[in-house]
Amino acid sequence: MNKKLLFATISCLILTAGCGRSDFVDIEESETEETGTETQTPVQTPGTPTPPAGIDEPRTTSESSYVLEKTSYQTGNLTIHYPQFRQLNDKEKEDSINQWIREEALSYIQPYEDPEVSMDMDYQIMMQTPKIVSIVYTGESSIKGGAYPTHLLFTTNVDITSGKKLKLLDPYTINDALVEALKKGTYLDRENPSQPNQEKTAAVFDFLNSVQNQEWVDALKQADNPNLEENTWGIFTYQTPDSLVASFQVPHALGDHAEIRLDRTTLQ
Repeated sequence: MNKKLLFATISCLILTAGCGRSDFVDIEESETEETGTETQTPVQTPGTPTPPAGIDEPRTTSESSYVLEKTSYQTGNLTIHYPQFRQLNDKEKEDSINQWIREEALSYIQPYEDPEVSMDMDYQIMMQTPKIVSIVYTGESSIKGGAYPTHLLFTTNVDITSGKKLKLLDPYTINDALVEALKKGTYLDRENPSQPNQEKTAAVFDFLNSVQNQEWVDALKQADNPNLEENTWGIFTYQTPDSLVASFQVPHALGDHAEIRLDRTTLQ
């Protein structure tokens, strides 16, 4: 197995502030090999996901001039499901959005292309409006003979008006104030959504506070970048109707990634 891949998969076992910040395999969308198979389900509006505790239910609207179709891509032991737009008023824009959503989804599984690795990723629509769709990919990867799987989370946010990708932190100044807002946010426990584990919650914030603010500032500037050699903390953001959530890598004992809901009133 590629040593970089092995390190990337097990790096979060190391309970240090430096966990997950180096030795990731480069993700270049243009290098994704088209060797897998792709299938689509009939055109449909997305089902309602079950968000973590504290996250508002996503809202759909009859004013939307499009629907989303679930598409699946499989290569070897790797599978990812991702949405594709259908019936958008602007066909050229629809094709462009679908192409980069697909390329980004496939780029997320590229570092795990190894015969000894299996991976299964599905998605949830956390917010859908006529202008914005916020997609969260979650799933697991495992190494043959490994003791446990690694939990993964990636996101893609779509600005339908422009047809471009949204980076949700772009409107904000990435500085100490934003880092402090992160440290004062609300931890979302996917394993115990209704009653978050208080010990785990405390450990996540201990981890947050163990890192210097400037390191967080540098890391947050790479949020939502699918290239994990640049986005070395694996920071991804998503949106709900009433909140902004940031996910970042943590040691395996803390769940491999932690989601923090940011208080918009504290953001600048």
